[in-house]
Amino acid sequence: MIFENLTCGYLGKKHENATLNSRFYAEMFSQNLSFREIILFPQRIPKSGFFQELVAHESPEFMKEFNDISSMIKKNAIASANKVSFEQSNSNLRELINWIYIMMRYGLSQEIITNKVYEIKIEPFNLEFETAKETAKIEVCLSSGATIDLTGLIQLSKQCLTQTNIPSREEIILLNRLVVYFYRHNQFSEYKNIILSFAQRLIDIIEHQSNDTFLNKIYASVVYRGLAMVIDMGKAFQQDCLDKSEQIARNIIGETVFEEISAKENLLTLLQTKSKWTMRNQDYKYTESCLLEMIDLDKHDSTGYSELGLFYSNNELYQDALPMFKKAIQLGPPAIGMNAYYYGKCLELSGNIEMAMTAFYEAAQLDEQSLSPWIDLFFIYINANQGYLAKKIAQHIFNTAILKEQLSDEEVIKIKSILC
Repeated sequence: MIFENLTCGYLGKKHENATLNSRFYAEMFSQNLSFREIILFPQRIPKSGFFQELVAHESPEFMKEFNDISSMIKKNAIASANKVSFEQSNSNLRELINWIYIMMRYGLSQEIITNKVYEIKIEPFNLEFETAKETAKIEVCLSSGATIDLTGLIQLSKQCLTQTNIPSREEIILLNRLVVYFYRHNQFSEYKNIILSFAQRLIDIIEHQSNDTFLNKIYASVVYRGLAMVIDMGKAFQQDCLDKSEQIARNIIGETVFEEISAKENLLTLLQTKSKWTMRNQDYKYTESCLLEMIDLDKHDSTGYSELGLFYSNNELYQDALPMFKKAIQLGPPAIGMNAYYYGKCLELSGNIEMAMTAFYEAAQLDEQSLSPWIDLFFIYINANQGYLAKKIAQHIFNTAILKEQLSDEEVIKIKSILC
């Protein structure tokens, strides 16, 4: 495998220096873990583009094995759904929901939406099951760039206001997901008041929940991190939520390998959130420490290196950013092309134009839909008075529909002036 630290685990193979996510799936499949009980899965759901990148840049052997394991997951999920149709026991229902979660984390959300076998109505755990299916719909929209629809999650949340027998765990999963989606994709102003009422209910639940188990501690940290996104409750409230989330996260100790991974991943996700918060508040020293700790927690995941590279480049520390982007490229998805582009941009801004041009060409090959490296190459040739080469770049952009449609009006005018 090319990205062994990342890809082996998704194939169910252990690797000594695997990422947290990869290690989780390697352990899960190699131990033949029972899916008939609650499993704390990694919190980050990969977009479909993540797996498209892996297939595009990994070895042919990976693609074959990944297709095999994807087929196995779909087969087991269907078998589990059929089992539930005959007997809705708690263990059968839990097994089905777990397979649904696994499908989402293997980029198979579309399968959940389109396969009629998952249209069954279940009791109990109905709220968690329907929440998972609504999440799958939203993840498909996010992966394709389509506008997400919160109607389904809102309707499910309204049920919580009228029913008294809903387990707090299921309600927490639903309401936290709704609040996070709303504020992360802030384009649904008509829902603002009702979302605030759900956020308040979430506060009431989490403040009255005892944090005496590993599961409850994880959920409390996750919920406070989600509530920190509620800008309508004020900056002091957001800061308090982040502080509570961090305090809990730093005191969670896992007793099993899965609990250990879940605890580390929860802290890593919290640090990523806090780094963005402190950067907005111009506390750059704390931002850097968060990102360095992210890398320390998951040394073989590209995310921390990429985030730190962006932090350094945004603060014009280009020489510090270069090794971060280079490492992120080596470790693999997500966003190899983006990291390659910013690596080139830092070279350009450092005055190393020749190496920057090489990096831009590599970035364009890694992400064929990205306009940025071509535009930068175009202007480098313009500034170097190499009109012939600038014209070749302009022709390529205009002849490639996905690139041409990304051009701004100003860029269209500039490129057309070269082609005339």
